[in-house]
Amino acid sequence: MGKRSRKSRKAKGTPIPVQEEPAIESNVRELASPSPSKNWPARLLQWTVTLAAILIAWGLGAWLRLDWVGHAEKQPAYQWQEHYLPTTHDSYLFASIIHQAGNTNAVPVGLKNHPGPVLHGTITLLGTALVRHGGIHVADVITYLPVFMAGLLAIPMVLLGRLYGSTLAGCCSACLAVVAFSYFNRTNAGYFDTDMFSVTVPALIFYFLLRAHREESFPFLLTGAVGIYFYPFFYSSGTPIVTALGIGFIGFRGLVWLLKKKQASAASTNFTLASISLICIGIVFCSTTPGYYWANEPARPLIGLALLLTTFFTIRWLLKKNAAQSRRTLVFMATIGLVWMVGFSNSFDRIRNATIYYLPGIKANLEVGKPQGEAKQNPIIYKNVKETIIEARKSPWSELMERISGSSLGCMLALLGFLLLVILCPELMIAIPFIGIGVFAHWGGHRFTIHAVPIAAMSAVFLPMCLLELFRRFTKWMKKRAPTDCSWPNKPQEYFSQFGTWTFAVGGVRIVMPLLALALIWPNIQMAKERSVTLPTVLHHAEVQLLDDIRKASKPGDYVHTWWDWGTAVWYHAERNVLTHPGNQSSDTFICAKMLMTDSPRLSAHLGRTAAEYYHHGQPNDFAVDHIFGKGKQMPPEILKSLEEHLPVKPTRDIFMYLPYRLLNFYHVLHTFSERNLTTGKEMPLPQFSAFQAWRRQGNAIMLYGMGQTGQPDFLVDLAQLTLTDMRRGVQPMQARAALQSGQYPFPKVIRLRLKNRPPVHVKRIQAKSDGFVLTSFNDKIGFIPQSEVQMIYPTGWVKQVEQLDTQESHSVEGEDAQKPGLHVIYSQNPPMAVLADEAAYKSQLVQMLILGRPDQEYFEQIAANATGRVFKLKK
Repeated sequence: MGKRSRKSRKAKGTPIPVQEEPAIESNVRELASPSPSKNWPARLLQWTVTLAAILIAWGLGAWLRLDWVGHAEKQPAYQWQEHYLPTTHDSYLFASIIHQAGNTNAVPVGLKNHPGPVLHGTITLLGTALVRHGGIHVADVITYLPVFMAGLLAIPMVLLGRLYGSTLAGCCSACLAVVAFSYFNRTNAGYFDTDMFSVTVPALIFYFLLRAHREESFPFLLTGAVGIYFYPFFYSSGTPIVTALGIGFIGFRGLVWLLKKKQASAASTNFTLASISLICIGIVFCSTTPGYYWANEPARPLIGLALLLTTFFTIRWLLKKNAAQSRRTLVFMATIGLVWMVGFSNSFDRIRNATIYYLPGIKANLEVGKPQGEAKQNPIIYKNVKETIIEARKSPWSELMERISGSSLGCMLALLGFLLLVILCPELMIAIPFIGIGVFAHWGGHRFTIHAVPIAAMSAVFLPMCLLELFRRFTKWMKKRAPTDCSWPNKPQEYFSQFGTWTFAVGGVRIVMPLLALALIWPNIQMAKERSVTLPTVLHHAEVQLLDDIRKASKPGDYVHTWWDWGTAVWYHAERNVLTHPGNQSSDTFICAKMLMTDSPRLSAHLGRTAAEYYHHGQPNDFAVDHIFGKGKQMPPEILKSLEEHLPVKPTRDIFMYLPYRLLNFYHVLHTFSERNLTTGKEMPLPQFSAFQAWRRQGNAIMLYGMGQTGQPDFLVDLAQLTLTDMRRGVQPMQARAALQSGQYPFPKVIRLRLKNRPPVHVKRIQAKSDGFVLTSFNDKIGFIPQSEVQMIYPTGWVKQVEQLDTQESHSVEGEDAQKPGLHVIYSQNPPMAVLADEAAYKSQLVQMLILGRPDQEYFEQIAANATGRVFKLKK
């Protein structure tokens, strides 16, 4: 009767109810039936259980993240003015924005190219609101907001579990997701970054789309489309993520319709067509919703929002009209949306461009392969900053699996669980973009593992229920008695009398799931606690003190040159202008690198002054290097030579250099940025420069310790002989004799022999005899030593100079050798450091100014120094 009556109404042109027939995927797609009750007390109990599950997972995440605060409380170096310092560089970017926008003693003269709170969207708007209207200190917002926001990932996780029939599974997967090492690592206390939203919001969108698909619900469909549209306002780089998610959704709906179009109801077909229209609009316009557009071109995102809502209400209105006309209009709207998204928007290019952006090697190959007409007119080739970022480097599979699930086994279980989930609930194929991003982390950097965390957690926890559901379906297929699903019965006694041991199966799986979740959660908790113990702040108290010294010695509008890692810290603590920072890793990184690597203090000072003046008086999107190298027909070396001889700008402000000792670990990076042929991109040969973790002096011997875990020194400096012995490359006497007898000579010009009962000796040549070695001294005297007396033979070299900065003790060669290039060893107790540098590295401004504290007084003035670094001011 029901079907005949619907056909009758359709013939008469009466409205078609949206949900009058069951959804095409509703028959066997549930692992367990949630069976929502219409009884208000029962529904209230269900939502109370859901809320309790969310609070459990949220509380677990908050408790684990607060562990860092407990450790930082005992570390004065992690605090500044009774507040904790940030644990990631990007936190300083957002902190400076919130500080300036919150009117908390903001700089009266705006910082150059400093973004407003709208530009970065939700993260800075929320922080500004808490500071301005909540009276919370900026540092406390930075420290604690990630702790409490990260746990909100539990909301979509629990809702997904409830959607598929098990709030318990949702709670367990939420607990696993909020403590998963990759997610914890990027949402810890003080890690104030968009990762608080970049996973939670897509997980919510994923839930809305699944709910819309399963119930063919237009309100949830609209919510999912609006979520896709607004997501870049939470995470500006996330456009490709929701683009892929939306394409996956409409692709799955279209595929199901094609496979089952004969069985599909009219309402289901209409829903599929409406899905295409709404999701395509959300995808097309989501690229207009990052904070930049709301701040500078608000008309573009507003047009997209208006079109999205208009389309939704138009569809709802059409479904109340004549069926045939409505269908034709829906097909037309879906076609327009699909053609617009595929052919007239950059939706697919976003995914492609984002992928290439994190694969510098592929990007370079594509640039090389371009025809000359497409190449940039500017021939200057700077170092790609992305190649130097640790998180963007290729990661091994084992590390990725550990970051996603806590262990390789846990990740394998998650993969198996996902495959079973897709078999049982094919709509979960929509989650493939999350899996794809996690796999992409192998090439693009382990930061991307965070996006695979939610679906991996859900898949791993649901694995026992998936196995039981597969067995249930197999039992049904074998024509044996089995329940309709794996849900827990409302009347266990009747259920037991009807299905027998199935009662123990559906009950046992609810015991296994929490136990499995606990086994997967525990290694993540252990790693998180270890991370909390060792996680440092970006800057320590003494390093911040140097920035505060800059603030006191300068005035608003002045500039600070430093490596880009600390640019936003300068914004926040010193409130002074910078050229580069973590949010602007531009070609201007060349400036600071060249200032530190050059052996000319005059070029360093002129370059720093010129770059700051050009940058300050240029347009908002201008780079200093474009002004320096972009004019005239001279090549970069000629331009730098001219700049060294003549200052082309008039000084209008003070310029400072912030040089923490951490820069010593960046020497090779600084070299790759500055010592290169800017027209070909070829890097110059790398000077010899090594910074050691520790040193120890014993008489006339100085032992230098590097990164080795053996406790043995890497190098040994003999002050009496002024030699440097490489202790890592020692050769056993037997091996040395065998090599020498075979015609090989594995030693340099100086050889050190460690003897059993005598002091070590240095010789310039060694020859093998049957029972020992013939030695040639530096004055050409010949001697013999039995092999039994030799313990080890080491390659050794000459040292030109050894300096201890604390005591000003110096040992150096004399005569003609003093004028020749050679190796320099510099060490001190306060600050604790030891450095080995060749002549080129020794003459660089990094060594002369930062290590030796000997700036050229004509161009630089030291205004502050402590055990963590130095601050200089460029003289006018």
